[in-house]
Amino acid sequence: MLDQKGFDLWANEYDAETRSSEESDSYPFAGYSRVLRYIYDLVTERSSPKVLDIGFGTAVLTAKLYDCGCRIWGQDFSQRMIEIAQQKMPQAKLCQGDFGKGIAEPLLKQNYDFIIATYALHHLTDDGKIVLINSLGGLLKDGGAILIGDVAFRTREELEYCQQQAGNGWDDDEHYFVYEELARELPGLRFEKISHCSGVLSLQKEVNMEGLERFIKAQDRDYQQALIEIKAGRKRSHWIWYIFPQMVGLGMSYNSEYYGIKSRAEAIEYLKHPVLGTRLVEISKALLQLDSSDPRAVMGSPDDMKLKSSMTLFAMVSDDPVFSQVLQKYFNGERDRITEKMLGC
Repeated sequence: MLDQKGFDLWANEYDAETRSSEESDSYPFAGYSRVLRYIYDLVTERSSPKVLDIGFGTAVLTAKLYDCGCRIWGQDFSQRMIEIAQQKMPQAKLCQGDFGKGIAEPLLKQNYDFIIATYALHHLTDDGKIVLINSLGGLLKDGGAILIGDVAFRTREELEYCQQQAGNGWDDDEHYFVYEELARELPGLRFEKISHCSGVLSLQKEVNMEGLERFIKAQDRDYQQALIEIKAGRKRSHWIWYIFPQMVGLGMSYNSEYYGIKSRAEAIEYLKHPVLGTRLVEISKALLQLDSSDPRAVMGSPDDMKLKSSMTLFAMVSDDPVFSQVLQKYFNGERDRITEKMLGC
């Protein structure tokens, strides 16, 4: 285990060492860039979120979030890494401290949309990880999420196989994540495997759905722009979750959870709403008026698949033919199978 001096000395070589391991697809940093990109995409789905980064190092990820408009708070053990990160993010609120002993007092005064940690928490024992993650949960806003990208495995067997392959290169001082073991102590924990030795673990605070009012608030801001973009033949801004809603559980981002339809009954209620139902039919008909029948050209990726799941959902709970017509035009009539399964079909 490195002490503070060791971390300070390592700071200057951190990015080069990581890059070398990733390029050779070898332990411990195989998949490193994909881990960071996965977290980046989830965080930037929200507008100007408040982000707490635990163990941010040289701010490889955090600086990109900062440049994208995220409001950044952070804690790191190394004063040298804080100096490097502060140069990249002048307005970020950064604190020094050993997160294994708790979160710095100034950071406890905020509530965050996201708390992230990348390749930092493996310095803690499993008991230490559980204590820290549970304490971080209290700092999340409703619907906020903890996102941990690290050397991680779904099972103990996968870890042991990687250890065998790494041979003398394996670091016995580290305590890597094993999802199945931690999930017993952290209900709701999810795992996304990225490479043979990396993944993203996530834990989301329960969302207050606010009924259909959550859609009204969002659409009052963005519906007219969404309709303009569809009529012009190309989605260009970020509104897919509350304009073409899909079943909750199809994504793990804040927006997919918050705007996810939680039941067949809510989907029917949505369609019967005098504003929401009318708007959904109107913008669906606008899709039918386009010359293009290429969903990716119109919606982009992966929003083309979100459109498919949304149209499947509403085709299954409505007699209005417009939703099936959209599926026919853009997806050769094929429905989203996961949505069908969720609705019991």
